[in-house]
Amino acid sequence: MFEHFGDYMFYLLHAPLRKLKAGENQLKIFFSVVGEVFDGIQEDIFRLREQKMISMAEPIMLEVIGQDRDMFRLQGESIEAYRRRLQMKAVIAEMAGTAEGLKLALEMIGYPQCSVEPLYLTDRSRWAEIYIDVPVSHDINYDAILTETLKVKTARTLPHLRFAYTIRADEKVIAVGGIGGELKVKAYICKSLSASATDSILAAGSMHTVLHAKVQGGT
Repeated sequence: MFEHFGDYMFYLLHAPLRKLKAGENQLKIFFSVVGEVFDGIQEDIFRLREQKMISMAEPIMLEVIGQDRDMFRLQGESIEAYRRRLQMKAVIAEMAGTAEGLKLALEMIGYPQCSVEPLYLTDRSRWAEIYIDVPVSHDINYDAILTETLKVKTARTLPHLRFAYTIRADEKVIAVGGIGGELKVKAYICKSLSASATDSILAAGSMHTVLHAKVQGGT
């Protein structure tokens, strides 16, 4: 009904006080000036309300919201990815202590399609240990993975992280598996390496993502 606070305050006056012309009514002038101040306050309040909402907050406010939730932006993490992770905080907290919650937490930091394997399925004496298989297609943020894992995993569980890499050579795929920073590779590559064989077996060991390969060729 009223666009400005000053108009509303003038409307609340008794009728005799509103009868003078707009340019001569000192109360009208007063409420017009004071109303602009309150209009600005109203805009600030609405803006603050928007900035408290994760979906609408500006990047600098996301940092403040993250501090309140003990969730800091990761190195190289985009603003939208950080926003999404903050929005999923409550959901992940509800699922804490479960395999699904652990996989969701890792997905939110950029590692989807992880799997969790309890070791008691193959060795009953290791009932409190799990393997977490993390498919990797980019640089690994070990600190972030470990931090999120320790936050969400079952308290009694000892996690073992295994990283699965996919490396492409001449459009042929090499499957790579690793634990920590150590990789063990065994893959078949067709015509991708200079060797005397049409099909060569590549056996390689790697530390810190540097491959040292030995080609075993046939006739």
